[in-house]
Amino acid sequence: GLGLGVSVDAAAPWLRTNLIWVFAGVVAVKTACQAIRFFFMGSVAQKVIVQLRVRLFSRLIDQPSTFFDRSAAGDLIARLGYDGALVERAATYALPVMVGDLLRLLALSAVCLVQYTSLFFVTLVVAPVAAIPIVVFGKMLRRYGKSSQEELGRLTNRITETLGGIDVVKAYGGEEQERRRFREANESYLQVMLRSVFVRAVQPPIMELIGVGALLATLGYALQQIEQGSLRPGEVIGFLLALVLLYEPAKAIGRLNGSLMPGLAAADRVFEIIDRAPEISDAPDATPLSTRCTELSFDKLSFAYAERPVLKDLSFTVKIGEKLGVMGRSGAGKSTIAARICRLYDPQSGAVRFDGQDL
Repeated sequence: GLGLGVSVDAAAPWLRTNLIWVFAGVVAVKTACQAIRFFFMGSVAQKVIVQLRVRLFSRLIDQPSTFFDRSAAGDLIARLGYDGALVERAATYALPVMVGDLLRLLALSAVCLVQYTSLFFVTLVVAPVAAIPIVVFGKMLRRYGKSSQEELGRLTNRITETLGGIDVVKAYGGEEQERRRFREANESYLQVMLRSVFVRAVQPPIMELIGVGALLATLGYALQQIEQGSLRPGEVIGFLLALVLLYEPAKAIGRLNGSLMPGLAAADRVFEIIDRAPEISDAPDATPLSTRCTELSFDKLSFAYAERPVLKDLSFTVKIGEKLGVMGRSGAGKSTIAARICRLYDPQSGAVRFDGQDL
């Protein structure tokens, strides 16, 4: 060989002299690595969230007027603000921690499997039982998370409607009615959040009980093996210490359900809009309209709002330089005609034409 080696006896005096500095150096490197990992994973998560908000906002403004007629402004604001914040929290804090804990869990499991095979398999019998509350509570938290986000959207919509029409509210003395509506919306949100808090409260003690059960089952098996001479007490103590270390990341993963599941529910609501194709779009073979239009015509156009007919077989032509007056009672369709010229809505039948070209 190359004749290289390390003498433990020679290194011992140096270690005794510099033990404090060695320990401090290890701690410093560990904490620096943790900070660097968190910074880089957090930076990536923040950039992803920024792009996600941009895509969500871009998709929102691509939607036609019919979409906004059906959607509450407060709910859309909540998706951009509160839902985005929950996704950010899950991506920045929950996911990096979960990845680290999962790696620790796998590494410690591998050590236990190699060093204490029989005891580890006894513990694995309890593993499916431990997974049940994580899965069940996770689904419940995700469901309650989505419900709370919907309720918060309604609450936000109640605020925006009231403040946006505050002059009308005050003119008709509707302050008390608006207070009552806000209290009802707030109470509905509270009930959903209380159910979510209850699930978060009962999950940790249940996980603790399952962990204690696994420890007692393993200890009972180990004592039996010691009596039979198959195991030494030192091996049992070593495995129990490893099991305690193994339990910590498993418990941490279960705890993170409280942050991760609402974030996933928020992501569902965000991608519900991002994945939504606009109802109004140009045909693949559409040609640009001329900027010097000389004639506008409605050709037997019919339109209805949610099955309520407004325009039926409307036809007229207006040439450049001409003026057309449209009269009618409120709701007769005057604004609808202007909206159709701008193609804010597509008709049920008929067409709007510029110089004969269908809009």
